[in-house]
Amino acid sequence: MKRILVPIDGSDHSAKALRYLAERRKSGEKAEVLILNVQSGMPSSRYVSKQAIKDFQSAESEKALGKVKVRALQRLLKADAYAEVGEPAEVIVSFAKKSGTSEIV
Repeated sequence: MKRILVPIDGSDHSAKALRYLAERRKSGEKAEVLILNVQSGMPSSRYVSKQAIKDFQSAESEKALGKVKVRALQRLLKADAYAEVGEPAEVIVSFAKKSGTSEIV
């Protein structure tokens, strides 16, 4: 079964990508769907601890994925959600390669 990666940032555009995949599913296409949220890395400082940054990134990922997760699970049957930290384009490509993704929407 092919795997499709959907990077999610909480925007309307990323939600449209999921709706597009839902329509493809309705048309009979079978695929495993992976949802990925990438938070940009941030340097710690004297005023902001590494833990505070990690907590912030985690909360932002949950916010972005939370809007979509329920809909995705309802519409796409099997949609696993992941959160990563780093340069978004690099992380998306790396994740796609590691997970054996055949398409990015």
